[in-house]
Amino acid sequence: MSRVKASKRFVQTTDRANRMSIEWKRRGNEIDGHYSDFSERAPLRPQGATEKEGKMYRKVIISYDTKSHFSILFQMYGSVWRYVWPYCLLNMAITYLVDTLRDNYDIDLTIEDSGHMYVSTLVSFLLVTRVKIAYDRFMSSRKCVDDCLRCARSLIQFMNVFSMRDHSKRAKDWRNEVAYRVIILIRVTFAALEFKESGVPAFESSMLRRKTKIRLREMLLLDDTVKGPSGMAYQKSKTHFLSHKLSSIADENSRAPKVTAYWLRMVIAQQKNFLESELPFQKESVLLDYVSNFLTAYSDLEKYFTTPFPFPFVQMGRTLLFVWMFTLPFAITNGIAKSAASMAIMFLLTYGFVGLEYVSMELDDPFGNDANDIDAVFLMSQTTQAIYFLIGDSNGEKYRQNLERSLDHSDEMTNF
Repeated sequence: MSRVKASKRFVQTTDRANRMSIEWKRRGNEIDGHYSDFSERAPLRPQGATEKEGKMYRKVIISYDTKSHFSILFQMYGSVWRYVWPYCLLNMAITYLVDTLRDNYDIDLTIEDSGHMYVSTLVSFLLVTRVKIAYDRFMSSRKCVDDCLRCARSLIQFMNVFSMRDHSKRAKDWRNEVAYRVIILIRVTFAALEFKESGVPAFESSMLRRKTKIRLREMLLLDDTVKGPSGMAYQKSKTHFLSHKLSSIADENSRAPKVTAYWLRMVIAQQKNFLESELPFQKESVLLDYVSNFLTAYSDLEKYFTTPFPFPFVQMGRTLLFVWMFTLPFAITNGIAKSAASMAIMFLLTYGFVGLEYVSMELDDPFGNDANDIDAVFLMSQTTQAIYFLIGDSNGEKYRQNLERSLDHSDEMTNF
């Protein structure tokens, strides 16, 4: 390629990237009205999405300025204040009642605080340990999401590089089909992750076209005896057994990304039928390795959303917390004479201990529509836009538009 042609292509690629960046920012500011800041972003709700799924697309990313003490103290969105303040008021009322009965009616309900001092150490240990484990699981989930999306982007990039000298129509069709299958894999994966929150299994997600749903259901252990939330029939099959029990909808939901990855591998392996000069085994293995790495990251995610926090730990910690917290007013008023002071201390202690419990509850499920959940839908949309750009760069604008239409408006692309 001459220097002039290379320079011209670089300018065209840069212009296309700028246009896509502007368009994506415009979309980010047009969800449910007009957001004042791009940090409050969410992808547009797709046509045909159910009401539960629609909530996933209306999520507003929590943002805050760590340098502004005022906004940190009084911001309600994403805070646990709305959950904690009833407990704070209840404990203040108990404290006031104990003080009033002791001072005005000579009814002393106070107890020694030595026992509470020992229990407070145990409660603090259990509570902090639970928060730390929940936070570690949350951050590990976020890393796995990044790993999945990184593998998807890298697969498309290496595919373009390995086949960059082949400009035939069949080669472009193959690259488009691989990109299509990668995006379907991403959509199925995140639909499976958000099944617990949305209640819609991955094989019935509105992000998939009807033919894709039908083919996916055919690969799973499902039959057509029961109607699902959107009217599509599915039910656990009575003819297929997994070890000692029947496969459930949740089981098949978690299997859906693995089936979709199998489709992607099949398309990659067919490169010899579409490229003028087939890729050597080493290069094909690089592409297949990214699919394997994607599934490895998904398996780690699956481990987190199918394995809840150990129930005995949660039960024991919460039992001790509430018993200790709601008997604390009887102990704290024993050593503090002024009612206002004891009520203020009870408010802060309740906010601190109960608030930490609610923080751990927020972190337990990193996928969903809560303010502090991972915004998987936006991350997925970002990666999809990057894939569109890469296909436009390798195949041309016409193929990029065909790829977008195949995912958003028509049933399928090609019949590989």
